[in-house]
Amino acid sequence: MLTGDTMNASLSIHPQSAAPLSPRLIRLPEVKHLTGLSRTQIYRLEARGKFVKRVKLGSGPASGTAWPESAVLQWIADRIADSAQAPE
Repeated sequence: MLTGDTMNASLSIHPQSAAPLSPRLIRLPEVKHLTGLSRTQIYRLEARGKFVKRVKLGSGPASGTAWPESAVLQWIADRIADSAQAPE
């Protein structure tokens, strides 16, 4: 178990672990896992402007894409809020 002093020491050694909401890009498998959507559903929703836009990771034709994790998590939170407000 970490005590306050041990926890502070570990955070000073690994400062990146102290920022849980730091900007992070996630690839398609993680987006699918987080949302429960298929690849096709994600791309269709994105094309209709109803899902988070991808970020291009490079400048070449074979460069990959990823999604901002914070935006995907916000999209999920918005869906949960919408469903909580919807009449049954």
